[in-house]
Amino acid sequence: MSEVLHRTCHFERAPEYCIETEIVRDADGLKVIRRAVTTAARPHIEQIYRGYLLIQSNTVAEQIRQPAILARDEVSVTFEYIDGISFDKRLYAAFQRDDKQAFSELIAAYYRLLQEAFRQTAEPYPLQSGFETIDYRLLAEQPFLAATLLDLELDNLLYQDDQLYVLNSEWCYAAAVPLSFIFFRAVRTFLDQHYAMKVRGFITLEEICDGFGIDRRLLPVYAALEAAFQAKVGTGNGFWLNRKKYLQDHENLAALEEKVAQQAELIAQKEIELQHIHSSYVWQIANLLHRIASRTGLYRIWKVLFNLKQYGWAGVFHRPRPLQPPQGLATYADFLQQKGICPGHENKLDIIFFSIINWDFRYQRPQHLASALAAKGHRIFYVSSDLRKQGSYS
Repeated sequence: MSEVLHRTCHFERAPEYCIETEIVRDADGLKVIRRAVTTAARPHIEQIYRGYLLIQSNTVAEQIRQPAILARDEVSVTFEYIDGISFDKRLYAAFQRDDKQAFSELIAAYYRLLQEAFRQTAEPYPLQSGFETIDYRLLAEQPFLAATLLDLELDNLLYQDDQLYVLNSEWCYAAAVPLSFIFFRAVRTFLDQHYAMKVRGFITLEEICDGFGIDRRLLPVYAALEAAFQAKVGTGNGFWLNRKKYLQDHENLAALEEKVAQQAELIAQKEIELQHIHSSYVWQIANLLHRIASRTGLYRIWKVLFNLKQYGWAGVFHRPRPLQPPQGLATYADFLQQKGICPGHENKLDIIFFSIINWDFRYQRPQHLASALAAKGHRIFYVSSDLRKQGSYS
């Protein structure tokens, strides 16, 4: 009796590349099954096997391995399950620690891996389709891999003790390719995967490529080639819509303990920094002034004076400022009519904004939304967040 622990389905792809990956537990232990979802994808299963053999024949370093193939037929390939920590996670951990030196060392280790662990060719022919259009002078100083091994991405490389496993073999072709393209693709995918975590603010793709002598003029060319490849596969957005890999839900205990220890160390450092801040004279004086102002009502007096300076006496009583029309127009209705934004008020709405801030406060999202809807001709009622008793306003 087998149990499916994890499943990833690539339905976003074109039919001939639609496959699913399962992590399964049975009496023999854990295994990974890659299976065709559509009849059209069955040749792609064969391509995975050919890619596996291509990686095998182009690997020259003993520490590089692939999961063993346990079974194969026309609709699926079954691999042994490998436990460990991915290159991607090691690199991301360096970013989380804000450790640029460790980050740079890992990037350099990956570049060396491409240089030393996989077979190169001095005569890059035939070239992978698309690369023959590149100005060869830009590639003159670049080494070439003897095969196009697109699967050498950071989250496809898994460390298990001293061994490094290549987990995927979907996109491997028997044609030469610039090593710099494989490097560019892996780094760009990493930055795209962690875009929401602001990795690009930590380091940019251009800075990384500069460090390895990759001509910046190649970057837009490589990006266009990658976009063409993604369009062929059917993802269409420059990187996989579903990046869940083998260990998405399966991390070993040692990796988790290492992550917890790193976070504990960061928290301890922040605690020390806070203690230094709280013991400083500036903090003690500021804290004393804050307590005095809170207990004596100085904040209220400051707010009244601020509103008086900014908005006059109307601001003191929180009366909303009327919207001022552009210069030369009597009303906003004239402005909208002049721009052709609101030729008539048919099918327009009355919209009540229960906002979290006053209109006169710093201009931000609530005012943006209200103004944009008003520009569409809707009538906007903007409710102040400062509630007053009846009769407070004159």
